[in-house]
Amino acid sequence: MIESIHQWQEALTSAELEIRACPVTDHTHILSDAEKVVIAKAVDIRCNTYSSGRQCARQALHALGIASSAYSNGLLRMDDGAVQWPQRCIGSISHTNEWALAVVGMQGKPFASVGIDIENIERVGDSVLHLIASENEQAMLQSLPELHWGRAGIFSIKESVYKCLRPIYGDFFGFKDVELSDLDAVASAISTPSVAIFTPSIKLQLPGLVTCCDVDNIDIRIAVLDALVVSFVSYRES
Repeated sequence: MIESIHQWQEALTSAELEIRACPVTDHTHILSDAEKVVIAKAVDIRCNTYSSGRQCARQALHALGIASSAYSNGLLRMDDGAVQWPQRCIGSISHTNEWALAVVGMQGKPFASVGIDIENIERVGDSVLHLIASENEQAMLQSLPELHWGRAGIFSIKESVYKCLRPIYGDFFGFKDVELSDLDAVASAISTPSVAIFTPSIKLQLPGLVTCCDVDNIDIRIAVLDALVVSFVSYRES
């Protein structure tokens, strides 16, 4: 189901974007010389996740009509850890040890920025939850025991929020600087045959984020699969 995510991408993202996923394996042969330097001393799993993420990004860029000549040095990391996308492009990459995925689009209306994240549902335990979730979020999960994916969902969404809003805000912010609610809000207007899509709400807790980001421009969606969650966050231009 993840590998065919491009077939139901509009339910998770938008028709203006391209998304691709693939199993994590060795794709180092597709890397540029500069990208190979980044992982020259890395262990095998790091090489595989890094190269698989870049493989997904290349496939998505190709589907978007962006030639590899537009990023001849590869998709390198900037100082803040974000990917340096080709000019006028926006995007995001994520992976587990088993799966990688990437989403890309053109900057400008409707999207100023995007973020995506994939997590194993069983990854987030109670000790991690206390570090990332507010008291309100923890209470929400306790009131919704049927959301077996809830802890991973909160973690994943906040990862996507950071990836999306960090370029707009221009600085670091933490997990508890945003707060989620309505985690069980079903995206009833979005039709998918076998993937559950939810559309939680968000509140910005950090004054700087409130000043520079209009919460009404933030769209959050999360897809729940058998053992994985995939979250997507976009910020629309006004």
